[in-house]
Amino acid sequence: MGLGWQALGVFLGAEALGCVVLILPLPLDTKRSLLQFLSSNPHVAKAQSYLWVIFFLLLALFADSLREAHLAGGRLEVHNSHSHEHGGHDDMHALEAHLYASQRNALLTGVSLFLLVFVNVVTALFKLEQNAEILSKQAKNQESAFVQHAEENEKLRKELEEQKAAVAESQAKLTQTKMMAKQVENQQKEYLRVLDENERLQKEVQDLTDRLTAKSSQGKKDD
Repeated sequence: MGLGWQALGVFLGAEALGCVVLILPLPLDTKRSLLQFLSSNPHVAKAQSYLWVIFFLLLALFADSLREAHLAGGRLEVHNSHSHEHGGHDDMHALEAHLYASQRNALLTGVSLFLLVFVNVVTALFKLEQNAEILSKQAKNQESAFVQHAEENEKLRKELEEQKAAVAESQAKLTQTKMMAKQVENQQKEYLRVLDENERLQKEVQDLTDRLTAKSSQGKKDD
């Protein structure tokens, strides 16, 4: 196995470890904390920028491994069909080793591709769940604010109705006061009229009294 395939084996082991961590029955808060730590880590963020490069590289290696396995299988079949005529057990072992290596490489790259996609999907699901939780909290906060505003509006509406009722009551009292003032004014006018009439009558009585007194005095003089 070459150095590249050894690196692929290490990468496959790291992927398997990540999958094991993700599928462990850990509390959601622990997994979220771990994902938040990984997402906030600058090295992890830098490594995520190369994921697509790694994905296409693994895809190319997987396709090449399948091609090599197919070619090795064809060569082995051809060799087996002519082995009884020409012998060549060493060549057969070499072809079998090549076929085994190609199949092993295809398995490694295929599993690596699957685990890479699996890790990305699970990570995306956790992020979506976290975003959904944040949106849910925001929706609850907005709902609470809406309820609070509705309660405040209801309170203001009641205060407005009370103010309107107070204004209507004040208007009614003002109207009643105006009516009473009008009545007092009319009574005052009537009182002044009666007072003037009384003075006029008193003057007439006084005039009559004076006339009677004068006539009485004149009669006495004549006698």
